[in-house]
Amino acid sequence: MSSMKKTGLILLCAAALCGCTQNSAQEPAEKAEKPLAGDAYTLFSEEITSAEKPSSASYSVLSEYQFRFSDDTLSYYTMDGVLESDDENEEAHLTQHILANGMNSNMESYYYDDTLFNEYNGITYYENMTFSNVKELMLVPLEPYAFPEQLIEAITAEESTEGNHIYTITVAENSRKDYFGSHYDFYGVSAYDDAVIKSGTVVDTFDAEGRWIGEKAEFVSEFTYQEQKIEATYTSEVSVFNLNATVAAVNDEQREAHQSYVAAADIDTSQIAGEGSYDDTPEETVSATFKKRLINRLGYEEIEGGAVQMIYNTNEAYTVDFENKTFIYSNYSINYVYSWQGDLISMGACTYDFGKDLANSECTDSTLEKMKDVKNYLVMELYYCGLSFEDLQAEN
Repeated sequence: MSSMKKTGLILLCAAALCGCTQNSAQEPAEKAEKPLAGDAYTLFSEEITSAEKPSSASYSVLSEYQFRFSDDTLSYYTMDGVLESDDENEEAHLTQHILANGMNSNMESYYYDDTLFNEYNGITYYENMTFSNVKELMLVPLEPYAFPEQLIEAITAEESTEGNHIYTITVAENSRKDYFGSHYDFYGVSAYDDAVIKSGTVVDTFDAEGRWIGEKAEFVSEFTYQEQKIEATYTSEVSVFNLNATVAAVNDEQREAHQSYVAAADIDTSQIAGEGSYDDTPEETVSATFKKRLINRLGYEEIEGGAVQMIYNTNEAYTVDFENKTFIYSNYSINYVYSWQGDLISMGACTYDFGKDLANSECTDSTLEKMKDVKNYLVMELYYCGLSFEDLQAEN
């Protein structure tokens, strides 16, 4: 991937908000069970070359800068977001949540007809840009980089228990500053004259079908600002899902609402302030964080028993029951009940075990297909809350 061109009002606003906040700890990298046979760089190059570019995909993104000052105090900048990208039709839907300087900033955007229609902390506007510009707004690369061998200090290739191929790349010392600066460093740490990138690691994952499904990166740097030495640790994580199955279509009602948006050039960005009306910081547990953000970010309401629920289209509902660790999708009188603890789902007499890929005789193909969709509904709600399905299951 070529260096990322930082464009768009969203990005300018995000960069201006960098500051102090806390973020939940990221999950460790997926445990790899055994090395792949063959030269790691050759295997990686073959995967990069043969991987098909999806016609559509969804991307969950987490990125964070942690700044450690000479007195050991810390400050943070954190962003999490989701991009639903229909590359074939050049349409997209994205959300971003930024925590900085004690402020919450929330963005939701739709892209079609070469235009981004955005709502940023209650302010609505449109901005003309290319489809590739939209992907750049997520601040991290959304496709793997074909590393030339001279940029690599070390590389390992391993296979996980799920059959995924995991490549861990240590970026060569003399290449770290340029690579970090052109691919990840939206804060501009590497631009300081005395900046030193002390370490840099990129972990790319391909599934058993050879599709790129995610990347984790970590770069540790040191620089001087106002005569003070600062150590900056950058981390990011991208998860790719719904490959060739993502729909980002905009309905007629949304298109009509977008007609009232003003041009980005007509907005005084100094008037845009962070939303301080709710607390978005992580709680002690993943479940508690999920519950709080379902209510604050997505408009769920708490119901009897401590569960939360979202009702839409008058006949459909999502319910998250934390006491019983279940997610329920209801459509009229039909209820799909998914247990994230057991990775099981039921609808009437039909029961399906995701882990074992086993269904009982009462299940039809169409019911099983819907059950897989329902689990994905939960996965999407987690991603919109800056969490992952693995986060939720890990605390059981």
